Amino acid sequence: MVGVPGVSTLVTQNAKDFVNRLGPGLITGAADDDPSGIATYSQAGSQFRFSLVWTLLLTTPLMIGIQMLSARIGWVTGEGLAANINKQFPRWLTKSLVGLLVVANTINIAADIGAINESLQPWQFSLKDTSVKEYAAMVVALCIVIATAVTLNEQGITNIQTSSQAAEALRPVAGEFAFLIFALGIIGTGLLAVPVLAGSAAYAVSELYGWKASLSHGFREARGFYLIIIAATGIGTLMGYFEVDPIKALVWSAIVNGVISVPIMAAMMLVGQSEKLMGQYTISARHRFFGWGATLVMAVAVLVMFATSF
Repeated sequence: MVGVPGVSTLVTQNAKDFVNRLGPGLITGAADDDPSGIATYSQAGSQFRFSLVWTLLLTTPLMIGIQMLSARIGWVTGEGLAANINKQFPRWLTKSLVGLLVVANTINIAADIGAINESLQPWQFSLKDTSVKEYAAMVVALCIVIATAVTLNEQGITNIQTSSQAAEALRPVAGEFAFLIFALGIIGTGLLAVPVLAGSAAYAVSELYGWKASLSHGFREARGFYLIIIAATGIGTLMGYFEVDPIKALVWSAIVNGVISVPIMAAMMLVGQSEKLMGQYTISARHRFFGWGATLVMAVAVLVMFATSF
């Protein structure tokens, strides 16, 4: 019996360590699949059916490479991307990249909030026929591309314009709960994504100007940091209530993020290869291959988009 408390303490500590590691990854992963991602996946499934599924095999390892690069830069330098880019490149270039990031994040916030607002309408519609207790038991996360491909596309719907229309993809699985499940997915991921987007913009601007940037600081200590969060969220909220097609706004916010990601990814790669900043921990040849591969693929995709759009 003497060893039981020790075992119990060890199990408790391991559980806490697991939760501490799981939390940031879970939040980041969930926030990445924000309403703009949901809308983009829905549109891709309804318009192209399964013809774009193969791209997951190409983009997944490239995405992993970029994510690992980002984590490596933060782990080695102890600073964010904006601070490292500022050390590697002219200040005007850093300001330009940070400015693009803030603009893209604000647009993304606006689209997410607009989608949340619009998704509340199918939720209210479904509340007329069903009880709240039954809603709580439903599964929120479903495979969006497959659902829209085998439902909306089959019905000839290739251009989703409203959240209600996108929610119809869930009807074969969820029946009358389709509107609720889709609304909860949009609202849940939106509430995760908006503070992450505003926070990342605030961290970037704060690092650029040397301001204190941490949620552990009070408002008086990190005034500029919190004001950026408030401004990005406020402007995004106001933009989110404009009379625009919410689904198109979400898709275009994803497009804007894709376009500005090219120069930011290129800057990340150069930072990762810099012995001045990374010392002996510069990225390996394998990471350079996947990182530059991802940057090249994104650049080609942007060029093709512009070439075919005008």
